[in-house]
Amino acid sequence: MAQVLGQNDEACGAGFLVAEDILVTCAHVVRAAGSGPGHSVWLVFPNADGAGVVEGIVLEEPWREPKAEDVAMVRLGVAVPGTHVPALGSAAGSRGHEVRSFGFPGQAPEGGHFGYATAGDLLPATEHRVNTSS
Repeated sequence: MAQVLGQNDEACGAGFLVAEDILVTCAHVVRAAGSGPGHSVWLVFPNADGAGVVEGIVLEEPWREPKAEDVAMVRLGVAVPGTHVPALGSAAGSRGHEVRSFGFPGQAPEGGHFGYATAGDLLPATEHRVNTSS
């Protein structure tokens, strides 16, 4: 898990690796950090010992505006030692399963904190999003 830093080194949100050098976060988090497509964003991996601050470039092609799908992908300059890429998969059939998240909201301790919940139903398809769970 990574922490996206703002211009004053404050936590603006979280992101996670989908490849050794690609991080996914929300577009609104990148905007809160004072950045956008084609520009740098600064990241910290608080659970990777000695990783330090890492620069990444917000990719233009996969960018989805905050008021749309709210997705941003960041290419890291280097693979960060001590991190791992989590397994990803479909959420189909997950209703009722326990889930957990990790993030950096304003009230969290400096290193972030976990959230716990129960998975609900998948969101229905819309004009801009297709439901592939059928």
